Amino acid sequence: MITYVLDTSAVISGKINILEPGYIIPSAVVEEISRGSLKRILDGISGTLKIQSPSENFVERVIEKSRKTGDYGKLSTTDVEVVALALERGSAVISDDFAVQNVCEALGLDHLSTDLQPIDSAVTWMGRCQGCGKTYRKTTGTCSVCGHAIRRIRQRSRKIRK
Repeated sequence: MITYVLDTSAVISGKINILEPGYIIPSAVVEEISRGSLKRILDGISGTLKIQSPSENFVERVIEKSRKTGDYGKLSTTDVEVVALALERGSAVISDDFAVQNVCEALGLDHLSTDLQPIDSAVTWMGRCQGCGKTYRKTTGTCSVCGHAIRRIRQRSRKIRK
């Protein structure tokens, strides 16, 4: 049976019955929802959910890959844990976050949006100074030449064949 790791957008979308078998929710997603105004989603059902956390070595692999794709600065700790748990379990990810899906693609993981559609292209990002135009591997920060902000831009894109 295929299992799916759900990120916060998948849980709060209401499009997925999170109580059905085959869905795994990272503990970081539960914590994120529990802290916010959407806590009511989990009230009364938290005991029936399959909640897990990824191993640290899988978290590190996701961070390393996200740095290579240029998505690291766009991923929250929760996003990293979602992808790491899917990588560890050999599961697919359901997320509406492009950066999450992009890193999944780079890791060879199946991924879908809450509409159950995958992204159609994988992107590698780079940084460009908004002042002088100098390019960087990093996607955030301050330019070492002129001091302006570095903005994330698309370095290259490739269509995903499904």
